[in-house]
Amino acid sequence: MAVSPDNQTHRELEAEVTEYLEGRGFSCASLTYHDHLPQAMQDRIRRLYTPASLYVRHRADRLAVHGLLPVVFEWEAKTHETKAGGLHDCCIDAIPFLGHVVLSRNLGVHCLFCYRDQGDGRDYDVGFWSHHRPALREFRLPPQREAQQEKYYRELIARHFPQTPLRACGTTAGSGDPFAVIDEAEVALLPNWRALVGERIGRVS
Repeated sequence: MAVSPDNQTHRELEAEVTEYLEGRGFSCASLTYHDHLPQAMQDRIRRLYTPASLYVRHRADRLAVHGLLPVVFEWEAKTHETKAGGLHDCCIDAIPFLGHVVLSRNLGVHCLFCYRDQGDGRDYDVGFWSHHRPALREFRLPPQREAQQEKYYRELIARHFPQTPLRACGTTAGSGDPFAVIDEAEVALLPNWRALVGERIGRVS
């Protein structure tokens, strides 16, 4: 699965993407709630599972704004680590993924996903936009603490991705939230995230 922002590999990718964007005329800033909300609000938001609290917790990590061109987008750094011989599918928390898809479809607000997996001899350093994304193999739903929460997740996924299977799975080492799965075969076909940035700049320069 995609790893926590506390992971060193994730921090390295995030720093690399920031440096790359800034070298091409962008300014980058954090959008995460823990960088902007008072501690008491952070603690409260973390314990709640309402639609609004989930949205705030799972907003895009970063915003990129070009200094000269009319180019503004959100972006996320995602990394993958697994034990030797493990799977190398790309797994992304469903709530932020769905949020970015909805913003793209309805408001034209796009998010760039930058993904890296270099385990087991792989060298995936790829990306995709929320409005031009690879096919999903499935959504997975770990056990939930409350039936109402599971109902909310199931209805949300069915509404926006009715053709994508939703399968239950065992307890994971991650957040316990549902996640989208992009098959490794699809990951291998994705372009480098740097190329996507270059194309985006090229369309308006």
